[in-house]
Amino acid sequence: PMARGLAACTRLAAAAAAVSAVASSPLQSRVSAVSMSTAAGAAPPRITQDRARNNLITIAPGEGMPHTATVIGPIHGLGDSNMGWADVAMQLQSVMPYCKFILPNAPVRPVTLNGGMSMPRREAACG
Repeated sequence: PMARGLAACTRLAAAAAAVSAVASSPLQSRVSAVSMSTAAGAAPPRITQDRARNNLITIAPGEGMPHTATVIGPIHGLGDSNMGWADVAMQLQSVMPYCKFILPNAPVRPVTLNGGMSMPRREAACG
């Protein structure tokens, strides 16, 4: 099991290194690009965005592909959203079609460093 986990981490790191700049286009326009670049013989991933759960994005293995791993993240930074990482997660899923990616959004809260202006954030950002 440890060697299998290490191999998965190595593939994840290699795939992450191969991913270039993230585009800022809407999620739906990204689906067709991923469908064309999926691993050989793999069905396109199932992509959902749950508005009831703060626009949570889920990229799941395609039909017929066993789901054997889950990644929660990548996690976005202060003021960003899960859309900032959607392209990266889709590229990673295309080389690891058995993996499910869950991209949560941070809640919107006041930020002390920004004069109390509300924006998406995970932890206290004060100074």
